[in-house]
Amino acid sequence: MASTTMTYGILTSGKSTPGSVKWMVGHELIYAEQAIAEAEAWIYERLRVREMQEEAALTFSAATSTKALPTGFQQPIRLMIDGYGKLPYRREDDFPNITDSDGELPSGTPSCWTVLGSNIVFDTKLNEELTGRLWFYGTPAALATTNFLTDRFPTLFRHAILARAYAHRNRADMLATEELLAEKAISVANAINDDMRYGQEL
Repeated sequence: MASTTMTYGILTSGKSTPGSVKWMVGHELIYAEQAIAEAEAWIYERLRVREMQEEAALTFSAATSTKALPTGFQQPIRLMIDGYGKLPYRREDDFPNITDSDGELPSGTPSCWTVLGSNIVFDTKLNEELTGRLWFYGTPAALATTNFLTDRFPTLFRHAILARAYAHRNRADMLATEELLAEKAISVANAINDDMRYGQEL
């Protein structure tokens, strides 16, 4: 059920509107739209919950070793290659870098993948076109469109918005307080999500 008390319209209203960012901070000179956008970006750098999980069908061209990540990508979950199954993910500091004397990768079927910058990177140059599906944590739609934060994590969202609003007012004391509360709420949400994903046999 959509929240009726924490909507974009209410949050961006004037100081006299209960529930608005300006009302919560107690100051009319707050750029509420910017505070909300910054709060969402700040949260999605840290939060990992089911509403952020996405799936994308990808085609990997022959004679290449990289593929651009989907728009909004935040963190990988798994990559399935059609006909081969799950391809192991390796951290960049543990990723093999085996090249020939000319600095070229060997051709073949990849044995692992990683993320560098804005690309999926394989440990080989593909000797054929491959298709697969990437599961990942992505960036949900902004609150101005629709957003699960106001319904499932309203307290977290409020603390994050207030942190950005106080930053606009150069209130370092309140910024630190609100950001700490938001960080704690994110830690709890991520722990619950991890327990759901790894701690249960369904």
